[in-house]
Amino acid sequence: MPQKNQTIAVPGYTSQQILPLAYGTFQELGWTAEHATDSRLIGYTKKNFNSYYDHVIVDAADNELVITSKLPDTATWDITKRNKKNLARFDSAFAKVKDTATEYSLKEWSDHLEILQQQTVVAIEQETREMEEVEKVMKLSTGSKTVTYSLMGLNIVLFIIMIISGVHLMEPTVGDIADWGGNYKPYTISGEWWRLITSTFIHVGIIHLLLNMYALYQAGIYLEPMLGRAMFTVAYLCTGVLASVCSIWWRGDESVSAGASGAVFGLYGVFLALLSTNLIPKALRNSLLQSIAIFIIYNLLYGAKSEAVDNAAHIGGFISGLIFGYAYFFSFKKPGFKPAMAIGLVAVITVAITIGYLKDADSSVLAYQRKIEQVSVLEEEALRPYNESNNDDSALLQGLETVSSKKWKQARDIMEETEQYDLNEGMARHRTLLTEYVDLRNKHTELAIRALKGDESVNNELQEVNGQIESTLNKMKE
Repeated sequence: MPQKNQTIAVPGYTSQQILPLAYGTFQELGWTAEHATDSRLIGYTKKNFNSYYDHVIVDAADNELVITSKLPDTATWDITKRNKKNLARFDSAFAKVKDTATEYSLKEWSDHLEILQQQTVVAIEQETREMEEVEKVMKLSTGSKTVTYSLMGLNIVLFIIMIISGVHLMEPTVGDIADWGGNYKPYTISGEWWRLITSTFIHVGIIHLLLNMYALYQAGIYLEPMLGRAMFTVAYLCTGVLASVCSIWWRGDESVSAGASGAVFGLYGVFLALLSTNLIPKALRNSLLQSIAIFIIYNLLYGAKSEAVDNAAHIGGFISGLIFGYAYFFSFKKPGFKPAMAIGLVAVITVAITIGYLKDADSSVLAYQRKIEQVSVLEEEALRPYNESNNDDSALLQGLETVSSKKWKQARDIMEETEQYDLNEGMARHRTLLTEYVDLRNKHTELAIRALKGDESVNNELQEVNGQIESTLNKMKE
């Protein structure tokens, strides 16, 4: 915060004589004296309609005082030179007070100053007790932050490796994210369950990474010292996994999700649960509750407006974090419920939900993709006679009758099986066009066999079907 100080000479005055005069100067200016010691007076200026209070500190010594003016914490620059003006006002008012002070006013100021000094001693003692209570629970100065920094480092290192390998710094492709372990439902539920974890360490661009790492740091520096390394690690991983489960359950088969935000929301959920109890002293609890509530509400509302934000993961992580936070709370308060038991409970809940979901999940998209692969193989085999006949009509006729006709019929049977799949609009359109393509190929093969056997009446229809096949293939590429 911007600040400025000035030394004012007060020859012939001791520090004990100067401080009451400084107090009287505060009253003259309408400033508020908040704290005082034997040689210091601390207060703030009047609040103007367009500005906040400025902090003022007077340090008294024999024959002089030092006046310091500081702008509020939110200020970055002192463009209007408020500090300089505060110093000038004090200097002018102090000179007036010193010259006009009476014995009565000096006695009154000294009495008020003595009361303020006593109140300051009490306030310092209370603040010290409160800080000791906070330290006892949260261990902010002695607790570990190793896991927080390690998680941040792992996320950053993985991102750097991705960039070195050729992934775009700002806008990685969906394919890149999936290749690096993104959470893609068709892959995840088909055996690649590890994506539920790896996706929490993969980020979609540098901005995504920096925002998540900042949020992780803000939660970790408070939460890890209080929980300890083991509980904090389990909270991060388990809420991250459940956030990933919630993401693919809610968003479906098409999206690929990635990022630490689900796990970060989980940590904030744990923190909020603990703050809603009496575990953390009230002195710190209220301010932390406010900042965490603002973070959660703002990000959830922002996520609701943007399709690019995986709000399902945020909500899943946050809710699971709340539940786990209360489990952790009981481990602090109930002697018989040890931290290891809380960790085990959190892990069991996570594994049970994950296995239950993966076991029951049914991905029509995955099944459809497998059918497409089968049709693609049949297509390649069905078209082979055209490539191997070497303009020999008899060889082509034999190939069409013995190979192509059978393969296209098999492809049609496969497409009939896909009718039972519940596909989204885009996939359903693809299925319709692919079925149409297979039907046209069946018809083309029948017409080609008749033409090769000498039936010239089908030539026009054969040409027409060729055009329809080309048109359908173009539509499938759109």
